[in-house]
Amino acid sequence: MNFKWNEINVDGLEKLIKLNLGNHPSDTIELSDLPESYYTQLKTRLSGSYEVMGTISIQSNRDEKYLLHIRRK
Repeated sequence: MNFKWNEINVDGLEKLIKLNLGNHPSDTIELSDLPESYYTQLKTRLSGSYEVMGTISIQSNRDEKYLLHIRRK
């Protein structure tokens, strides 16, 4: 699924992640180019029930890119 971050809120994205991993428990979901607030909220909300790995990449122009990998424990 491809979204623009202004088209879906964190609650909606969290529901989609849980639905997808509920139907496909062996999958890993990758979210890239996340806004910092989405990265922080999703990492906090999902860490209890899911394995969440986050990466912050600082680009040459000093832009930060936020990436999450989420899978079932």
